[in-house]
Amino acid sequence: MAERRRALRLFQMGILTATLLSIVECHFGVVRNGMNATLVLATINSIDWSKSPGENLVSEQQWAAISRLVDMTPREIETCQFLFAGQKRGEIACELGISERTVRFHMESIHDKLQVKNRVDLILRLIQLRDYVIANDKASSAGVIQ
Repeated sequence: MAERRRALRLFQMGILTATLLSIVECHFGVVRNGMNATLVLATINSIDWSKSPGENLVSEQQWAAISRLVDMTPREIETCQFLFAGQKRGEIACELGISERTVRFHMESIHDKLQVKNRVDLILRLIQLRDYVIANDKASSAGVIQ
């Protein structure tokens, strides 16, 4: 039940979407009024479980825009991409052909630039930046100056 309460808090904070909250509640056997169990199950079944959770959340163009916004180096962006793919520091080091200490150095630099204290906050901040980039792209496409 603690997990359900935590999921509800995340929903209230705006981190968890209504659909994801419904999935969590469905998992715990909770059915709310107006909740479409068929839709929840269809959503669960539509997830490609073979991919890592962060795969394809940020496009290459969005990574480039984030890099420019926050003045991140190409290596820092690569490190973030591997974090999004769910890889640990040792795996990232192996993929990039560098030491774990160097990966830690890149992560510390990223944390400083994005003003975050841990990986979860880092991922959430990157999603915020992605959303900012998307909103800016839409506004510029519509001819709106921000």
